[in-house]
Amino acid sequence: MKRHITAITLLALASLFIAPLSCKKAGEVAPLTLFSFLGDVKLKTDAGTRTPTVGDTLAAGNTLITGDMAMADILLEDRGIIRVHQNSTVLIDSLGDKGADDTRFNMTDGKMYVTLSKLSKGGLVIKTPTAVASVRGTVFRVSAVEGVSRLDVVSGRVAINPVSESRVISEVEEVVEAEETVSVDRDTAGKALHAVEKKEKVTLEVKSLEKEAVEDITSELRNVRPEMMERLEPKARKEIKEKLFEKTGDARNEGKDRERDHAEREKAERDARRIEELRKEKLITEQAAMLEKARLEKERAEAERKAKIEKERKEKEARERASNIPTL
Repeated sequence: MKRHITAITLLALASLFIAPLSCKKAGEVAPLTLFSFLGDVKLKTDAGTRTPTVGDTLAAGNTLITGDMAMADILLEDRGIIRVHQNSTVLIDSLGDKGADDTRFNMTDGKMYVTLSKLSKGGLVIKTPTAVASVRGTVFRVSAVEGVSRLDVVSGRVAINPVSESRVISEVEEVVEAEETVSVDRDTAGKALHAVEKKEKVTLEVKSLEKEAVEDITSELRNVRPEMMERLEPKARKEIKEKLFEKTGDARNEGKDRERDHAEREKAERDARRIEELRKEKLITEQAAMLEKARLEKERAEAERKAKIEKERKEKEARERASNIPTL
């Protein structure tokens, strides 16, 4: 069973791996910067595989690998934050040129949490073995585990296309809205490709996102280092904070509602159990009274029977005595 790490634990430990970002020219913002990491994290480049350094600028062609109980936080220019969760392998396919193009990731397996401000130019694309998600500004999570890709959207809208045999099936696209989720496995992607080839219509099944998932995603992203949030440009920082804290507040309110509902259900169940106990007690009392009445009736009937037998015996004896008296 895989071990799990909480956002609070990560926040407490990640401080050991935080250092000032590498110096850049005034006003210059790197497309992707490794802001912090925790645990067994590797960076694979053309020069080989090594442990990264906090503040590293990530380039197209680099692959970030996180081991068990590890994670890495990445700044997307000054407009977004990406958390690469444990046991993830993420290839940086391409970098948007000053926001003009999409920044593209290829995650073969693992999980990524993303919060991104609305962009005027360019976007973010995350490809997995069975799906590709394209966004402009939102809060969401993408996971790829054992051939199943899942997209969970907290805020904004994310377009998703299935992927089969490394082909992005652009003819099949769903737009996943806030608090919605969709999963795509190999079989679903294969059927989508087959349907497209036969010119048949096919759609992906979008469902409501569980409140627990909303809380998990917002909690992960709210617990990034405050210094990281400050690296965002003011408008992006304000927008992202509103998204995260508003949704977290909603989730907390939902949590309070669930607690209240749970307490009310427990009270109703206790009351129902008590009523049932009283009903059983009444039934037992009534049954006992009926049994007592039947016992008394039986005793009375037995007494009457015996009395009748005794009366008949005496009458018989009296007749016999009378018949034995000699006549004159």
